[in-house]
Amino acid sequence: MKIRKGGVLFLQNMGKGFDLHTGKETWKELERIHRFGYSNSTIFSDFIDVCLFSLLSLTENMQYPDVIDRLKNNKLTGKYEDAYMKIVEKYKENKTAERGKRPADYFTNAWGLLVKETQESKQDILGEIYMAKISFGEHGQFFTPFNVTDMMTKMIYSEEAKEKKRLVIQLVGVEDFLSASGS
Repeated sequence: MKIRKGGVLFLQNMGKGFDLHTGKETWKELERIHRFGYSNSTIFSDFIDVCLFSLLSLTENMQYPDVIDRLKNNKLTGKYEDAYMKIVEKYKENKTAERGKRPADYFTNAWGLLVKETQESKQDILGEIYMAKISFGEHGQFFTPFNVTDMMTKMIYSEEAKEKKRLVIQLVGVEDFLSASGS
């Protein structure tokens, strides 16, 4: 059912959200975790954190001469690795499900798909997923489409816009001078 609200068209279908334009493969992989009973917002938030903590853990472990061996043997250490493991351990199926069908595996696959889809589309995949599948546009949480922000940037930073800005600055400067002189 469609409803009109504040001049913006909303879909009243909170279970499905909006259709994704980009990031479909990434989202499909994250949805596999949902079948274990976790909420989409929890999965999305944990996905972001897992990706971040993975990168930070690797960065933190770069100080060790045996970092390659640590990485190969899954023996990274430190506060970011601890934070990463805390999230992984939250999903009890990581201990019980067969390899390849665990939430940790789906997070890993989703990360690879996120990189692939981002490179292919040159779009904000995470923003698209968040808007379409997590916030559902509630509370005005819509992101401005890339083509609109691109157009705005070109308008603001074009040579013509720069020239108009210089002209305005000159005019304001003249106006300030005239005002100060009592004219």
